[in-house]
Amino acid sequence: MTETNSRKLVALIGCSDEWLCRSLESVFAEKGYDVTRTGSGKQALKLARRGGYDVLMLDEQLHELTGVDVCLALREDPLFDHATPIVIISSSHSTLPGRIKAYAAGAWEYCHLPLDVDGLFLRLVTFLRARQELAASQATSLMDPASGLYTQFGLHQLAEQLEARALRNHEAFACVTFTPEQAAPESGQRGNSSAREFFADVVHVVREQARKSDVVA
Repeated sequence: MTETNSRKLVALIGCSDEWLCRSLESVFAEKGYDVTRTGSGKQALKLARRGGYDVLMLDEQLHELTGVDVCLALREDPLFDHATPIVIISSSHSTLPGRIKAYAAGAWEYCHLPLDVDGLFLRLVTFLRARQELAASQATSLMDPASGLYTQFGLHQLAEQLEARALRNHEAFACVTFTPEQAAPESGQRGNSSAREFFADVVHVVREQARKSDVVA
């Protein structure tokens, strides 16, 4: 199963039980996923923060950090892709308190053993397809509704328009794009905060200049 024709889906499995971890790896591999697995909650958190995973399967009883702890830390991380589904796995029968705790931490699904594999993958396929369709529609949007700024597609369209006008009027034209360097996960929130403050300052300057001239946008 692939989200696009260009790449395979990737799953991160964090499970303290070696047998269960290997079983889940086998199941996801059969469904066409590339799999990364770990038995450490801290390692699962570190790997997840690097990004690139389409689904996270986290054991409720992970070592060092529980699956719920990892889930909560990721949902509170502004740099983590919050559209990534996180599934919490309970080795025992699900209980209402455990389910509530998992969903409160931001889990997409809470499952217990024995795992309903067909049901889980049916929901995953539906969710990932909807996510892909949403991403495709947003890719052709000119403006980001959340920030009010141009999207990458919008900037490209605007640059082409300004370039065409500059050529018609025999004017000079330059287009510069940049993005703040993203802090490494181990550097903590301080680096992330600095990047956000820097970007906010740049946005302010650009907006002020855009009000004075339609050449700056």
